[in-house]
Amino acid sequence: ELETLRKEYSRRVRPITYFPLYIKATALAVQRHPDANSILFHTLFGRRIVRFERVDVNIPITRRLEGRWLTFIGTIRDVPH
Repeated sequence: ELETLRKEYSRRVRPITYFPLYIKATALAVQRHPDANSILFHTLFGRRIVRFERVDVNIPITRRLEGRWLTFIGTIRDVPH
């Protein structure tokens, strides 16, 4: 089903890869499960959970640079969901 939707979108609007679909799916999953977009802090007064309103998605990116493989994190901020 996803492949059919991707091909239809690519034909009607513009070519699209799976990458933006993965980003959108991640944002929707976080919206449905807000605990996945939270962090637990340990403070002097106990524990505190902070839930974030915005959805930022981190993507590992691997590149070959001067003969060495380097991996770094790219961040897509405030992904619409």
